[in-house]
Parts: sequence; structure tokens; C-alpha cells
Amino acid sequence: MSERNQAILDAETAGNKPILPFEESLLLAGLAKLGNRQDQMGQELAEIMAQSSETWHDNAAAEIIAAESVGLSDSAKKITSKIRNSVVFDYPSSDESQATLGSIVGLDWGDDDREYVYITGSMHNITDIPLAEVKNVVDQKTTLTLDSPMGRGLFGTREGETAVWAVEEREIKCSVFLIKQCGNDTKN
Repeated sequence: MSERNQAILDAETAGNKPILPFEESLLLAGLAKLGNRQDQMGQELAEIMAQSSETWHDNAAAEIIAAESVGLSDSAKKITSKIRNSVVFDYPSSDESQATLGSIVGLDWGDDDREYVYITGSMHNITDIPLAEVKNVVDQKTTLTLDSPMGRGLFGTREGETAVWAVEEREIKCSVFLIKQCGNDTKN
């Protein structure tokens, strides 16, 4: 096992979530967006309260804002917890030969059925990964997290090896035909 992959496993053993720099940036941006919305709602609430009377009807808008504020607070707590419990790992070096956090892995399912996956720490279904190098490898790729069954099965594999993992007690295998490390050279 490579030193990088061992460090990632050690972080997980310590109860932390390994993530990439762009994931941390997205989490921080999400938290800032929630903070901005909270500030905006505070201003709206102040305006409503300044115009309000003592009747329920006049306070309905304030109650709606208060309810939304609770939802924003819960979302902010979740993001803050993710940030607090994460360890940021830099993008993998181009000489890393194993699949790791930040790798694009080419999978051959047989019968010319090929797929590319990008291994992240905590983000999946990311619509726009902010790394040109990842975008330029292939148009169609799946983003999966390191702790998913497939991510676990691919972690540490090399080109030419067979990756194995289980889903609902069913063993799944595929051949790895490409390991490409992304992120060090071309960040947007």
C-alpha cells in the first residue's frame, strides 16, 4: 500500500473523513451561502417586525422566516460538522500508481463496456468538478466516494488488476484499465 493510501486509512481509523481541496472549498462556499441567506432573512425579519402589529395574521411572514431560519441552522450545523471532521489531502502525485482519493479509474466491465469513475472523499453527484484535468479525461464519468462499496473496492488497485467489492452480499468484479491522478497541475 502506498504511503498516501496508508495515511488516508489512518485518518479514517482516527474518525476523520478524507477529502480533496475542492471538496473543502465547496463545503466552505456552501456554509458562506447559508450565512448570507441567514443575514438576508435577518434583515427581512427586522423589516417585517417594524411593520407588524400584534395580530397573528401580521406575524405570519415572521413565523415563516423563523421556520426557514431553523432549517438553515440545521444545514449549517451539518456542513460545519463535515468540515470539522474532515482531513484535507492534497491531490495525488502523478507518480502514484494506485487508485486513491482524487484518481480517475477506468473500469472494463467486458464486452467493450467501459466506465470512468472519479474518487472523492465525501461529495458525490457533483455536477461541476472544478478541475480542468478531470473534465478533460472523459466526458462521461461517475463521481463516487471513497467510503462507498465501489470506492472501497477500487481503493489501492493498479492498472491491470481486478477490483472486487460486494453490494447486498453480491460480489462484483471489474478490470481496471486506467489509473490517472488528477488535480496537481490544472486547477480552475
